[in-house]
Amino acid sequence: MHKRLIEENLNQIRDKLLADHAVNIAKHALALNNEPQFEAGLDLARMSSKVQEMLVDGLDAFTSGDPEKARATIERDDEVDSLYDLFYSELISAMARDSLLVERGVQWLFVIKHLERIADYVTNICEQIIYMSRGQVIKHTVW
Repeated sequence: MHKRLIEENLNQIRDKLLADHAVNIAKHALALNNEPQFEAGLDLARMSSKVQEMLVDGLDAFTSGDPEKARATIERDDEVDSLYDLFYSELISAMARDSLLVERGVQWLFVIKHLERIADYVTNICEQIIYMSRGQVIKHTVW
């Protein structure tokens, strides 16, 4: 792989992008720790597992230079986006029904947004893997 690609991706991973989102999720989790359970039907474990799997597979595709694994990882981003949209709607609806849920609901909105952004960063890395291995630009395309 080209040195430039490696440097750019390691900087994305090491710097603000992924790490900041993880830290922010932890901060929101601490804020929610002392709050009552939010009963909005969120399957956050499902969303976080999908994001974690994408991250592991994306980094594996990066280290092995495997464009097929990168493509398969990119395809899973739509699942995370769908969960984000669903959870966002559920949270907004719950907060509209009960104003006492707003403080907790906003914390959860931040958590799901951070998870969704991590999946987006993994997708960007995988798009670059495909470009470097095949010369194929797939960013912002439907396949």
